[in-house]
Amino acid sequence: MGVHQSRRRQCASKIALTDKRIERVNERRESIIKVEAKKISKKKIVLDLMWRDDGATQAELETATGWQRHTLRGYIAGTLRKQLGAVGYAIECERGRDDVPTRYFIAKVTRGMAAEGGAT
Repeated sequence: MGVHQSRRRQCASKIALTDKRIERVNERRESIIKVEAKKISKKKIVLDLMWRDDGATQAELETATGWQRHTLRGYIAGTLRKQLGAVGYAIECERGRDDVPTRYFIAKVTRGMAAEGGAT
């Protein structure tokens, strides 16, 4: 009774430790995934789209953020323009006509542009 039961208990305790370790690893993975998901903000989405060579259309920005048109324009004109202006960048806007959509770009501010009040 003594030898066989002690081996069974040892095996059972090793299995329990392994299960606990697996649970801890899975919990860590889940927490890392949640943290990485939180790092992608709407500001980052907007900036990434606007940094592209062809910029971003208003429709693309609306779809990516889920914001309404007036919210997006307000964010770009107010908050984002001030933040980028502080680090030497400006938001340029190509107004669309007829079927051509409005496009937004990010551009480096040169001294001539800064003296004129920046790009709009």
